[in-house]
Amino acid sequence: MTPYRDLPANSEQPMPDRWQRARAVAADYGRDEGWFVEWQGRRVAELTDPRWEDMFWVSYRFTLLTDEPETVRAIQSSGTWDPREVKFRTRNTDLPAPNAFASHAPRNGRVTMRALYVDPNLTLMERAFLLLLRIGIVK
Repeated sequence: MTPYRDLPANSEQPMPDRWQRARAVAADYGRDEGWFVEWQGRRVAELTDPRWEDMFWVSYRFTLLTDEPETVRAIQSSGTWDPREVKFRTRNTDLPAPNAFASHAPRNGRVTMRALYVDPNLTLMERAFLLLLRIGIVK
């Protein structure tokens, strides 16, 4: 079994799922894609427009995806943002950010996050694919 078997023969074929992490890393570890906020197993908001606030903290524009009053009230309170209850996934590649946490509930339409990025540990093949992405050989 060759490790090259899954490489597409041409750009018309869809990329296998194994390249999604490399694509997310190429998109600034998921920051350029934006994020979905999942609470109680449902997507309740999205985070876009990243802005560096401090050394490791990035704030995002917070947009609710629901208008259910109970969910809106809960997601805008600080108690809901427990990292064990709130999950984050990239919008395009649907990859998780396993260690992400918020400094506070959304304020003024923004929320400040830390560790909101996909797992940067790529395999050798994913690194090679990432290089091809960055130099423009693969889209």
